[in-house]
Amino acid sequence: MGAYDKNLPALNPRKVARGKYGNVYNSSGEHMASVTKFEAKVDFDKQKIKRSNAFMDGNRIMGGAGKGKMTLYLTDAAMIKEISQDPDALFDFLGEVNDPDEYTQEANYKIAILNINYDGVPLLQYDVTGPIEIDLDFTFDDWEWKEIAGRAVPASESST
Repeated sequence: MGAYDKNLPALNPRKVARGKYGNVYNSSGEHMASVTKFEAKVDFDKQKIKRSNAFMDGNRIMGGAGKGKMTLYLTDAAMIKEISQDPDALFDFLGEVNDPDEYTQEANYKIAILNINYDGVPLLQYDVTGPIEIDLDFTFDDWEWKEIAGRAVPASESST
């Protein structure tokens, strides 16, 4: 017997989607090539439910809150200016994972993040040791699944 059991299933590393093929597009459909990291997630608001005849409390999802963050290289100050001059502005982005490897096709997807509102904006920042990277935290109100790797999204997954 070797150092591992050959009878156990193992993950094929080629099936792991690569972040290098993540993309974000603004509401005008322009690719935001300067974005290096993007995350949008929903935090669920849960309420504990006391139950008779059960040792453990249950949990009931009562709602949720969308939040996210993105990091981008400073290539144009227009976005910083726009956010600082209108902090209530809402933005929509289309995000995707689109790894071209034939083994990762099931991992590819697109999703619209809707009504993004930024938590703040850096008016000026730099570090002489490297390129300028801007971190922007945001909240959002909704999302919508889009076509996934050439497949239509089932109706039950198409919106919130």
